[in-house]
Amino acid sequence: MNQILSFKTIGNSKVQLKKVIKFFSVFIIFFGIILATEGAFGYYQNKNKNVIIGETPNISIKRNNDITILNITSKIGVHKIIYSWNDGIETTMEKSGEKELEVEIPTTLGTNDLNIKIVDSNGNTITYDSVKIAYDGAQDTNENWEEAVKNDKTKPILTVESVKGRIVITAKDDVKMSYVTYSWNGEEENKVTGLSDDEKSLTTEIDSRSVKKGTNKLVVKAYDKAGNVETVEKEVQGANGSEIQVNQEDDNIVIKVKNDINITKIVYTFNGEEKTIDNINKNEYEFKLPLKDGENKISISAYADSLKSDYENTFTKKVYGTNGPKISALRDGNEIIINITDENNITKVTYNFNGEEKTVDNINKKEYQLKLNLVDGNNYIIVDAYNQNDKSQYKGKTTK
Repeated sequence: MNQILSFKTIGNSKVQLKKVIKFFSVFIIFFGIILATEGAFGYYQNKNKNVIIGETPNISIKRNNDITILNITSKIGVHKIIYSWNDGIETTMEKSGEKELEVEIPTTLGTNDLNIKIVDSNGNTITYDSVKIAYDGAQDTNENWEEAVKNDKTKPILTVESVKGRIVITAKDDVKMSYVTYSWNGEEENKVTGLSDDEKSLTTEIDSRSVKKGTNKLVVKAYDKAGNVETVEKEVQGANGSEIQVNQEDDNIVIKVKNDINITKIVYTFNGEEKTIDNINKNEYEFKLPLKDGENKISISAYADSLKSDYENTFTKKVYGTNGPKISALRDGNEIIINITDENNITKVTYNFNGEEKTVDNINKKEYQLKLNLVDGNNYIIVDAYNQNDKSQYKGKTTK
């Protein structure tokens, strides 16, 4: 234009200048009309290329192990499928105008964004929102979970066990678990939904110490995805605390404390003297206390965490020797002879001779004699003789 608009003055310069200006004014107007017409026509063409609502292709996505599957339906037909993972390189798949098709895409490990574009048969390009696809590399045992669940007719496997003050519930299914419920004594059900990562199992625990005392009926139900139900009913003894057993053995009492959970502490008062045994942390604990002559009173409190159990009783230690059999001993050469007599019957004799202890039961006689051979050096003898109500004791020493 600069070249066209630059000129020299020749002859009548003003007339020549007017002619030039008119010519180029007409040319510019004509050229502008052409440009406007082409622009309007181009706009019309591009407008017709916009996707009509209701004709956008539909895509459903599912993953089968390391393959992501796209199911596409389009009223217009599909010319190209373009996809990429995250911000990676786009991959183009050429198609032939199919209106229904299934496309398999290799799945990338981890959680990644799948970006998809479709070019339809009219040349429209549709860009879809990114979809997150997660894959940890583990192979699914069922290619189609919905089909597997539909065909599942097997009940879950359900176990209910008591373990140290807790009730452990475990439910497993070979396809997919859904949830577990449990209830006490026909009351309202409690629902548990905490599934494992593969959704094939569920484990939960109940603190049996919170159950009321006595016999309680526990009903547990396990539901899988297909609606199959397994039921287990179990009787559970409520938190009765620790079991305390006290028995008299000779001149002692033996105390045994048991519990399903750890015993933490025992407090007892024996003949007015209180003592505490701390930090037990065992399921069973046993100890002995020596009896004094006559009556012995004992009270025991056993603690298992917050549970307390109590016991109280009185034990009597007999005072022997006042009405027991008469015992005498004499030496005859290398023997020691023990003579025992009683107005009624002698029932039993126990003796310890030089460390060896023996018992003679069921004597049931008014007289009884023992003859024992002496050994070189010192000889020691202890004899206990019993009748129905009492006993007597003899202790002696002799030297050969």
